[in-house]
Amino acid sequence: MRRQDIQLLAAARAGDVHARCEVGRRYLLGEQGFAHHLPTGIEYLTHASVRDSACAQRTLAEALPVHELLAAHLLETAERAAQDGSSLAQLKAAAGHLTNPLSWARSAMWLHRACEQGHPAAQSAWAAARAHAESAKAAAAVLRELARAGVVNAVALLRPALAKATADADLEALWWCLRLAEPWLTAQARELAAFVVEAIDLAERQAHRVCGLSAAQVQGALEYRLAQGDLRAAYILGRALAGLPCSNLNAHDLVTSGSLRKAAALLLRAADGGVHDAWMHLYRLSSDHRCTVANPQMARFFLEKSAASGSAEAQRRLGTLLLRQSEDAAQSERALHWLHRAQSAGDPVARALMESLVLPVSGSDDEAESALRVVQRADPWLAARLAVARQFGLTRLEALALNPARSLRAWGLVAGPHPRVLKVGLAAARAVPARSQAAMNCLHAAASLFNRPEALARTGVGDIRHQNRTVRTLFSRHGISETLFFARATSRTLEGLRHGPRWAAAAIGLVKEALLEAA
Repeated sequence: MRRQDIQLLAAARAGDVHARCEVGRRYLLGEQGFAHHLPTGIEYLTHASVRDSACAQRTLAEALPVHELLAAHLLETAERAAQDGSSLAQLKAAAGHLTNPLSWARSAMWLHRACEQGHPAAQSAWAAARAHAESAKAAAAVLRELARAGVVNAVALLRPALAKATADADLEALWWCLRLAEPWLTAQARELAAFVVEAIDLAERQAHRVCGLSAAQVQGALEYRLAQGDLRAAYILGRALAGLPCSNLNAHDLVTSGSLRKAAALLLRAADGGVHDAWMHLYRLSSDHRCTVANPQMARFFLEKSAASGSAEAQRRLGTLLLRQSEDAAQSERALHWLHRAQSAGDPVARALMESLVLPVSGSDDEAESALRVVQRADPWLAARLAVARQFGLTRLEALALNPARSLRAWGLVAGPHPRVLKVGLAAARAVPARSQAAMNCLHAAASLFNRPEALARTGVGDIRHQNRTVRTLFSRHGISETLFFARATSRTLEGLRHGPRWAAAAIGLVKEALLEAA
């Protein structure tokens, strides 16, 4: 370092304002024997002894790039220099306010001030802004002109603004910055394309439709991110190519044209990578006979994958399809497993479907409670069976032959089969779902009772005959109506509940609603 440079540093450290400003300027620009080092330059120019100096403020505003001013939180310093008449500081203040739609008016004010002072870049930017009535287009035109004049590094300016808008979940600011970045989206795709995915994802989560980019730009950014292995980009692009909306964004906002085969491939890639909602979209494409990618076997596979991943709609659809095709209690159990999961997720149609499998009983709950207290004193096991029979709508034979401990399922119970009954329509097993949590609580209590060692001797054929005699005696002696506990049903009615095609014909409206078919 030259002697005069050492003397200048000594004067700056001794408190000489002009020397401190000069040292700070040389560090910022990296000239006249000083290495380029922004932190040191900023430290010199923001020292308490010179912080309010017009010289230090002008030096910072004119020497630092706009993005460095923003990173160091020195935009106000640049504005103070702009107030003192520096046209370059005015231009940089205008650029610093460009990246937020709420501060566009302030940006335009500083740009106009610089234009009045005759700065050529300000004049060309002002002329470009006046050619557009829409604020976002005017701001984008200003940024293009300032970048062309070398006043700002557009990508360096926009990158932190985009990151902040993403972190703040500020969709309006995010789309605003992306519209400013449009000319650089292709050339700087590696840096900016990820923010296009973030903006679309945020628009979906907030159910807003804000998009100012062309479909070609959006599709290009999505395809670039897809090549980088971004599964969200695959999911968005797959839906758009299939013509499916992304929340409030239409497919034509995101892609220039569709392609069902490419869409199916991208959705499968996203689903396999963990984007579980993609399975349901694949099901819809594969189950639509009008689509070129229609495949009934694949549609069922996709529906099963979606149901297993937790989609209530998929669980309801799969349960309905399985129930409609069921021929015995084992197949009905599989169907009720999925309907129960959909109901637990709050699906009202799944609840209605399950309730359609339960036979009605008559009388009030108070009457039933009173009758159960009478039976409880005589035979606790019979009382438990009767309580379950009322909750699940069982027939007399089903109720008296029931062993709750063996019949218990997560969604309800399986009544039967009854091997000693010769009439097939009455003897076959029947899957019966629970209509409420109270019904399941009642069933669990009964199962606990029947798990006791003393209950093992009471569950055979002889026990059924004994239960019949006890029921007749107790009901006759105390005036209890059988309809309080036993559902009335013919063998034909029971057959309709056991066999899916017959049940579906009787509940056609519910089935269509569950499958979202036109009635």
